[in-house]
Amino acid sequence: VTGVQTCALPISVGNTQLMEPDVGKWNVAELNYIGSFASANSAFVRRRNSPSQTVADMKTRETVAGCTGVTAQSFQYPALLKVLGGFRFRMICGYPGANEYTLALERGEIDLVSSAWNSWRVTHRPQIEKGDLVPVIQAGMKRHRELPDAPLMQELVPDAEARKVVDFTSAGAMIGRALVAPPGLPAERVAALRALFDRMVRDPAMVAMAAQRALELDPTGGEVVQGYSNAIARTPADVVARAVEAFKG
Repeated sequence: VTGVQTCALPISVGNTQLMEPDVGKWNVAELNYIGSFASANSAFVRRRNSPSQTVADMKTRETVAGCTGVTAQSFQYPALLKVLGGFRFRMICGYPGANEYTLALERGEIDLVSSAWNSWRVTHRPQIEKGDLVPVIQAGMKRHRELPDAPLMQELVPDAEARKVVDFTSAGAMIGRALVAPPGLPAERVAALRALFDRMVRDPAMVAMAAQRALELDPTGGEVVQGYSNAIARTPADVVARAVEAFKG
């Protein structure tokens, strides 16, 4: 398998292909997923003294969510619940990045932020353990093992059609932190790369290194990840169109 390069792609690459065809000029069906180190759920995290303490509160009280810009997940996921779930989110965008909007959250300038859980769990673990920052909702296809009490967005929208939209926008979380090889590889080479990945993530040295660095390691094999990607690519056009509209807030 020498001479083959792999790379990591954004989890939204399949969604972008369908939602922004002028940007997503690629075909994810031609990519070869080698494996994923971990899923990539996002978490809506509120501050301890937010006026909205519960999911029910967020449907009856204005809750200010910080974000970078309207194309960022920090805007789009709250927008999705605002449009499809009746949440009273008011998004304040313009923060340069995650560091800035998280600092604003801690200062009390905003009430809530949606960002990747695998970042929260490393950068703000002490604040979360003390209860200064509280995960209240998550985006993904199944509840993260570290967030058993935070409901998925799909659980918070009222009907099956809305859940299809949320499923589509959340499906990339199951692809997570994946390695991808380019199109056109022979099947036996893809199989060899996947076998090497599976051996690597089970290696005791790899497991120990991840634990030492507080990195999440919850691997999924390449064939399974490929299935997740292919399912995104088959999303019906009406579901994609509704997601595009909802993301506008």
